Amino acid sequence: MNNKLQKIFIWYQKNGHARYVNIVHQYPVLKYVTWFLLAFFLYKGISSLYSHYHAKNGNKLVVQAVNVEKKAMPVLIKAPGTISAIHTVSIIPQVTGTIKEIAIDRGANVSKGQLLFQIDPAPFLETLRQAKATLMRDESTLIQNQADAKRYADLVKKEYVTRQQAEQAATIATAQMALVEADKAQVEQAEIQLEYTRIRAPISGRTGDFSINIGDLVVANSDKPILVINTANPVWVTFSLNQSQLTSVRHYQQNNALTVHVYSDADDNTPLGSGELSLIDNVINSQSGTVLMKGKIENPDNILWPGMMVNAELVLTIEHDALVIPGNAIQFDQSGHFVYCIEQGKAIVKRVVVSRQIKDLAVIQQGLIGDEKVITTIAPDLREGSPVYVEHVPS
Repeated sequence: MNNKLQKIFIWYQKNGHARYVNIVHQYPVLKYVTWFLLAFFLYKGISSLYSHYHAKNGNKLVVQAVNVEKKAMPVLIKAPGTISAIHTVSIIPQVTGTIKEIAIDRGANVSKGQLLFQIDPAPFLETLRQAKATLMRDESTLIQNQADAKRYADLVKKEYVTRQQAEQAATIATAQMALVEADKAQVEQAEIQLEYTRIRAPISGRTGDFSINIGDLVVANSDKPILVINTANPVWVTFSLNQSQLTSVRHYQQNNALTVHVYSDADDNTPLGSGELSLIDNVINSQSGTVLMKGKIENPDNILWPGMMVNAELVLTIEHDALVIPGNAIQFDQSGHFVYCIEQGKAIVKRVVVSRQIKDLAVIQQGLIGDEKVITTIAPDLREGSPVYVEHVPS
């Protein structure tokens, strides 16, 4: 067979590609004949190797197989979820004024109490000075009125003045004292208004974008916040489970705190974060038949962002000594799931019940006892009773 291929190659080299193209133009059918011959020789070559390989192993099918493992495997529920901040604060100015300073960058991490914006304090300083001046004036008047009231109280005892005059002096002093207290309140209010010109972060977290610039006028108690701060660590993962799963979740939660893992919606192999189930909503959505749940996920590296779509994995418990095989060993037909096991050098079909599949592993609930060897490479001509030869057993 190899000599035929070699002769064709030598002929092609001697006659050249150009001559072959001319012949094909003259006889188009030659193109199809050429392809047919190449396919035929390729088929014969592969068949020869296949026959040689089978002859080497006594006409047995070469397969790969692994032993059934007993290992601890989680019992879990998966659901799509969304990341959200545990605390979100909308920054709204409490006084009206012009922005004089912007102390942060957009998207910056800020600490509680950190200065964010400075509103021009000049008008509020003037109001505070006026309030303090009014207080000082009224306090001086109060001192004089209190002295008059005391003097009239002494004179009325000696009947140098009438009781009515003494009472009138006392009333004036009392009224002035109330006025001083009102002045003190005005001073305190002016100080509060002045402090409001320094807009500070009420929580630690990450800022978003903002559209104000230095010189812009901001209005007190506006409906639109000038900035939003979200806490970054930890975060919520919110997901919904079917109402039929609620009983199992509550059962396992009575014994231990349930762990929640978060994965990227494109990669289920590497967890982005883990935490505990913190909330089971107190009502089932009657339209969808689902119940909302939240897990508090640690996020020290700020990998998870609010609004991010993820896959949530709720671990109910750990099943010890679970029977585990590779997922590609599981086959399916009209009667259900089955696997090919090796017994006395032959493939034997065993019907199984698959409890769950975790990544590339399948947990077997029924059908295996743990001492079997299952075939993981399923050849097209593999049948029950087929003689097999195990090429390699992965560790």
